[in-house]
Amino acid sequence: MAVLAVAAMATCLAQAGWSKHHPAHPSDQHAGTPVEGVLAQVHAAYIVLRTDEGKEITLQTQEDLRLKVGAGTRVKAWYLPASDGYALGWLDYPRDNLFAPRDEIHSHVKTVAILPVTDLPDANGFLEAVAAYLRSNLHWSVPPPAGSGTLDAINPATGQVDIAHYMQKSGTTVATLMASAHAEAVLEIDIQAVPATVRNRVATWDGVEEPLAGGPKVGEAPATTVTLKLWGEGGKLLWTNHRGFAVLVASSGGKLRDRSLAEVLLNTSGVQDWLNVTFAGLVSGPKN
Repeated sequence: MAVLAVAAMATCLAQAGWSKHHPAHPSDQHAGTPVEGVLAQVHAAYIVLRTDEGKEITLQTQEDLRLKVGAGTRVKAWYLPASDGYALGWLDYPRDNLFAPRDEIHSHVKTVAILPVTDLPDANGFLEAVAAYLRSNLHWSVPPPAGSGTLDAINPATGQVDIAHYMQKSGTTVATLMASAHAEAVLEIDIQAVPATVRNRVATWDGVEEPLAGGPKVGEAPATTVTLKLWGEGGKLLWTNHRGFAVLVASSGGKLRDRSLAEVLLNTSGVQDWLNVTFAGLVSGPKN
């Protein structure tokens, strides 16, 4: 039976909901002074963190975090002295982020266009499952997805994403899609093949775990991760989430074999569980 990456979800929600901004050198992880608080400002090259004690600290960043966190996001940071202030060494932040009030999104958005960003085969079934979930749980009208496109903005000189170019391109693409679909928002769905780390026959990646009966005790396994971005008018980012979805292998005769995304989607109850967890922050917010 196909098993989606929702194993032990009930016990892993708190830790699975957090992502990490990695430092330049993995050996430096968690080096520096730890501090918790709420982001007051997020810019291309720095963030301003308001600590729980009410102090504001400006931290230089090694990457543009504007598509990952926004003002009001609660985080835990480790920072180091720099020549002209402080530099961010490590950042823990929620994978699920709202950039606008939930009630405002609910009241304004009635129709959502889907923008697929993937080259994985059999992705249409996943897109249809997302569309059905949005219709049932948010009561949004969802036209058939647009043809698979890309908002890729890789700088060929550095190999890194040019966030400014990405945001400009997304604004143009979002405006075009919204106009053609008569929609108030666009949901970008990026499905990517990624490696999962395997330890003790359990694959772990992007906040989720999945057991691999009959697989190697340690190593890597092919998996999928989904990044979701809800864009509003003017290319404004409204909500994001980034979660592992499923491994692309299955146990057979005590060994692992390849499985397609289409086979994964046959486990409809598992897909529904994944959607419930992934969209919880957008639908109704975290449960206490």
